[in-house]
Amino acid sequence: MFKFLRDAFGDQPKPKSESLAGRKLYFKGTREFIDYWCQYGNTNIVSRKSFVAIVEGVERSSEGETAYFLSVASPDGGFKTTSMLWKPGPELAKGDLVLWMVREFNEVSAKIHVKHGFDRRGGWIGPIIAKIAPEFDANDGRYTILHTYQ
Repeated sequence: MFKFLRDAFGDQPKPKSESLAGRKLYFKGTREFIDYWCQYGNTNIVSRKSFVAIVEGVERSSEGETAYFLSVASPDGGFKTTSMLWKPGPELAKGDLVLWMVREFNEVSAKIHVKHGFDRRGGWIGPIIAKIAPEFDANDGRYTILHTYQ
């Protein structure tokens, strides 16, 4: 399972300076982590790769399904999309950090996002595969996984 996660994460950012090498970076909270990731993280959307996102909202249907509204890290501060857990597990809450796996671009979803005042990148769809802590290992480029949804 962890091999799958390592493979899924793809290329992770390396420290911008030698002073960060070999250090684990701890952030005050999830917002600070997202702000850092928007500036320094891997934010180039590529299918079948995972990206850092923050849960901005949660909505449960009468059928028991849960939709998560995400802000995915990007250089412009993040873009909005909607997702679900890949497999059942502990519920997420507003403010949680997650890894979101891009699967494909959906034109209908993109049009709906634009209609509601968001940008077309909301057309990228995929599941939430893990909850992560607001910390990052600058030595090996890995996240601290709190729970996987696989």
